Amino acid sequence: MRSWQAFLGGYITVRVTGSNPERLLNLALSRGVALWDVRRTGTDQLHLKARAAHFFLLRHLARQARCRVRITGKRGLPFLLGRLRRRPGFAAGLLFFVLALYLAGSLIWEVRVRFPEPVRYNREETVLAEARALGLRPGAWRAAVDTQHLAHQLARRLPQAAYVGVRLEGVRATIEVVERVLPPSSAEAAHIVAAKAGLVEEVLVVCGEPRVRPGDVVRPGQVLISGIIRTPSGGSVVRAEGRVQARVWYRVRAAVPLVETREVATGRVSVSYRLGLAGREVRLWGPQAPPYPLCRVEKAGTGPVALGNYRLPFSLSRVSYHELRREETYRTAREAEELARSEARRLLAERVPASARVLNVKLEPAQAVGRTVVVQGLAETTEDIGRLYPLAGDSGTPSARSFPAARVPGQQHAVSCPAT
Repeated sequence: MRSWQAFLGGYITVRVTGSNPERLLNLALSRGVALWDVRRTGTDQLHLKARAAHFFLLRHLARQARCRVRITGKRGLPFLLGRLRRRPGFAAGLLFFVLALYLAGSLIWEVRVRFPEPVRYNREETVLAEARALGLRPGAWRAAVDTQHLAHQLARRLPQAAYVGVRLEGVRATIEVVERVLPPSSAEAAHIVAAKAGLVEEVLVVCGEPRVRPGDVVRPGQVLISGIIRTPSGGSVVRAEGRVQARVWYRVRAAVPLVETREVATGRVSVSYRLGLAGREVRLWGPQAPPYPLCRVEKAGTGPVALGNYRLPFSLSRVSYHELRREETYRTAREAEELARSEARRLLAERVPASARVLNVKLEPAQAVGRTVVVQGLAETTEDIGRLYPLAGDSGTPSARSFPAARVPGQQHAVSCPAT
């Protein structure tokens, strides 16, 4: 028998005892009494389940089979309702809980605003205020919210938004806002200039006038795409848009000494307290001069001493002398070369932008300069070197001093700079 049918109609667990309990089973099956979960728990004892409505018939059949039946459990909806009728307080509390749960799921508890990338429209409070004015607020009836109508009304009230969507997710309402991208005005006119030196490989112009071609070597600050478009009848000023892909080289230098001397603290500290008066210091106690041949001096002052609202014309200071000793680390040429190569790779990784595509990384053979091993590294990349530069003055030409330079090998007129 199906469990849900048994639960709705109610069923009982019966213990059958007698010399021949199997005869009761045969009589019940011949009369159409449904029995299930029949288990023998002894030589003359059975446990089974039956519908509650068949109990009286089952008891009559048990007399014919010379058996005894006893109810050991009652399950199902009728018995549950009977227990609830005997406990009205519990029934009322259960009903109140179900209604409260239904009401809680029918209300909106949270309203949030989400701005998909790119995020420019950042007036979350404005969006929430407009939504509240249209009836979307925490505590609003969920069934009364028409998401399409509400999104249409919000789009009319928010002129900066190109798209507004409202989505209900359980007890949460999410408002998605995408900003309207307005065309740039002449006040935003700008060039695209080279942020670093490189060899131009590709020029893609969306708006503006190109000033370089593939194969040109450019310097930092050189105009790549001009925001001034010249025509026979005059010209116009726009905001240059486009991409200039160029090949850029980065060179670094890593040096590791064969003998490295460093100063480490021994842990010994000597403290001196001094009094500052009229621009001079007077030692109160502690050493007057550094007590160690090699030490690190730390001075901490309290400033003018304050007494209530008055500042006394003297100050106190604390001078700490930390003893140091020199330690020397000796390396073989092989060890120094490995460290220099590792440092050169690290420096190249720091210099190369994450957006650049690395074409080649080369580490030159190590060179011995005195008692130092030097390794130079060269990285070749392809990247967009264009940067916006607002038009200033009449010329609108940026200065190269504002941009970091890079070295372009093999070109005599390339701008070089020290490696970082």
